[in-house]
Amino acid sequence: MPRQRTLVKASRLLRAKRFAEVISLLEPQVFLYRENFSFYYVLGVACLYAGDFGGAYSYLQRAQQLNHGHPGVLQGLAAVHLRRREAPEALRYWLKVLDEDPRNHPARRGLELVRRTTDPGDFVAMAESGRLRRFYPSLGFRFPLWTVPVAVVIIVAAVTILSWPTIRARLSPGDVPVRSGSEFAELDEAGDELTDFAGEYRYVMNDDEIERTFQRAGAYFNDFRDNLAQREVNRLLQSNASALVKERARLLSAYFEPPTFVTFRDNFTYRDVSAEPWLYDGCYVKWSGQTSNVRITDDEITFTLLVGYEDQRVLEGTVAVRLTFAADVRSGPVELIGRVDHDTGGLSVEATSIRRLAPASGS
Repeated sequence: MPRQRTLVKASRLLRAKRFAEVISLLEPQVFLYRENFSFYYVLGVACLYAGDFGGAYSYLQRAQQLNHGHPGVLQGLAAVHLRRREAPEALRYWLKVLDEDPRNHPARRGLELVRRTTDPGDFVAMAESGRLRRFYPSLGFRFPLWTVPVAVVIIVAAVTILSWPTIRARLSPGDVPVRSGSEFAELDEAGDELTDFAGEYRYVMNDDEIERTFQRAGAYFNDFRDNLAQREVNRLLQSNASALVKERARLLSAYFEPPTFVTFRDNFTYRDVSAEPWLYDGCYVKWSGQTSNVRITDDEITFTLLVGYEDQRVLEGTVAVRLTFAADVRSGPVELIGRVDHDTGGLSVEATSIRRLAPASGS
C-alpha cells in the first residue's frame, strides 16, 4: 500500500506540472520499483518535461522494456531522439504509434516536422525553446490501484504480439508478413552508382557484391531477423558502397526492433564480435557469464562480464557492460541481452535485459 500511495501522489504531481517534485519523490526509490512500469513512465515523463533528456531516455527505455508498445512511452522516446538530432529513430517510434493509432495527432505532427526540417540543429533549438512539448506524451496519466495485476496481463499480451510476426512467418512461409520500413528493404532501380572508392573503408566490394549484400539485409529484415540485417547494414557502411546505398541502409536500420528473451534470434559469439566489433556495432548479443567490478551510480550500473564463465570453467573473454535501469547485478552468474557498442575505446555492451542464473551445482 505505501508504494501505491507513492505512485498515486507522483501521478497527481505530474498532472499538476510539478515535475521537480515528481523527480525528487521517485528517483531515490528507483531500486524499490525495478519491475514497475508505472514508476518508470511517470518518472520518465517528468524528466522529459523538466528538460532532463538523459534521465527521460533512461527511464522511458526501461518503461518500454516493461510494456512494449505503450504510445506515451513511444512518443516520449521519439521526442528525446529528436532532441538528439536522431530523426530516423524518432520516425521509427512515431510510425509504431501510428501503426496502432493512425489518428494520433502528436505522431502525425512529428512526421510532418521531420519532413520539413532540413537542419537537424533546429530540433535542439525547439527543445530549448519548449516548442517540442507539443510532441510529448500527455500529462493525464493516472495510476489506478488495479494496475499491478493488469500490468502482468499487458506484458504477457505484448510478448505474444511481438512474437506473432515470427510465428506467422514460420507457420505460413508463403504469406510473407509486411512490416513498417519494408519499402527501404530494396535498392532503387538500377542507374545509380553503387560504389565509391574515395575515402577510407574496411571492405572493398564491386557493384554485384554490394547489391547482394543489400538484398541479404532486406531479406533478413522482411523475415524479422534484424540482428543479421544489422550486420549486413554495417558491412555496407564500412565498405566502399556509395553514399546513396549507405543512406538507404541507414533508413532501413531505423526500423530494426530490439529483442527480448522471448523474441531473441541469431546470436553472435564473443569470438566473432571481438574479432570484428565494427561489423556487429548495434547488433544484439545474448551472453552469459559472471559479473565483477560492479559499480552503481545515480545514473547507471556498470560491471565487467566474464563471458562464458557462468560455471567458472571456461572464460571466453571480458566485456564492459552498462545498464541504465535498476537490476540485481551482484557478483554471480547472469544472462543478458545487450546492444554492441563499438567506438574508439573498444568493445562494450549496453544491456537491455538481464536475469540471474542459478549457480552451477558444485560451484
